[in-house]
Amino acid sequence: MSATDPIFKITPLPQQRLWGTQRLSAQFEPKPQGDPYGEIFLCSAMTDADCLIDGMTMTQFYQKHQQTYFGIKNTLFPLRVNLIDTASALSIQVHPDHRITAPSGYPHGVHEFWLILNSDQDSTIELGHTATDKAALKAAINDGTLSNHLLNKSVKNNEFFYLPPGTLHAIGKGLTVYELTANLDITYRVYDYDRIQASTGKKRQLHIDQALDVITFPQRGQSGILDEQGASVKVLIDQPNIFTLIQWTCDNSLTLPIDTFYVVTVVEGEGSIDSVPVKAYDTFLIPKTRSSLHIEGKLRMLAATVHEKGSL
Repeated sequence: MSATDPIFKITPLPQQRLWGTQRLSAQFEPKPQGDPYGEIFLCSAMTDADCLIDGMTMTQFYQKHQQTYFGIKNTLFPLRVNLIDTASALSIQVHPDHRITAPSGYPHGVHEFWLILNSDQDSTIELGHTATDKAALKAAINDGTLSNHLLNKSVKNNEFFYLPPGTLHAIGKGLTVYELTANLDITYRVYDYDRIQASTGKKRQLHIDQALDVITFPQRGQSGILDEQGASVKVLIDQPNIFTLIQWTCDNSLTLPIDTFYVVTVVEGEGSIDSVPVKAYDTFLIPKTRSSLHIEGKLRMLAATVHEKGSL
């Protein structure tokens, strides 16, 4: 290991969304035509959304450096990091489990982790449902009473949520969210408020049958809130083989030991990482070949990784 091995900046990929905001549209290039930016792929290796890193795509980078920089066995790069900013609510939706994702090379399904970065006073999320079984939920969808079965929750800054596959959910309006998930975009929409997409002039497709096949009964999930006066290193979630997320907080100067790879996103403040200037939403790959990392400034960062059970 070496403290001098480079860190690699990842070029983000802005995504236009009908629920997007002018905040993201003003901050990221190129400027959108039509729907504003609502989601930024800060780190993605999906076929149709492959971020650039060190002059190549994330997929190419992972294939080239899998053993040296990452040290994991996954055939495909396993993580995706998103920044979400909402002017209106996302659709009521669900992500599938391993039965659907395994053929695509992701054997654990689509798990999600949300950290609320900013929220309006009246911001809410939908997280789970109260339906007793598939038949009851299907009836509610068909007769327009789905909202009576959704678990609506008021949220505030620094709350976090873990969503296993099969969790019915929606991010509400007025929220900025850091999202960690699988490098796979399979979403089954159940309800989308009859909205018209500007780019097509049509309503977006729903996937009710597919959703009903993967929604879990009863719903699972975890939530919590970060202490404002927390430690400089805090593990937010640790799901072996799926993802691990750690918050790093630097008030002036911080040196951290490195023993695995990290996808690091600055979510607050500005400063430097190994003398490289950084600001909010900059995202970097820290290779496992590093022995340490030196941070200067007043910064809050989220460091995502994957490890096998018992290896961290």
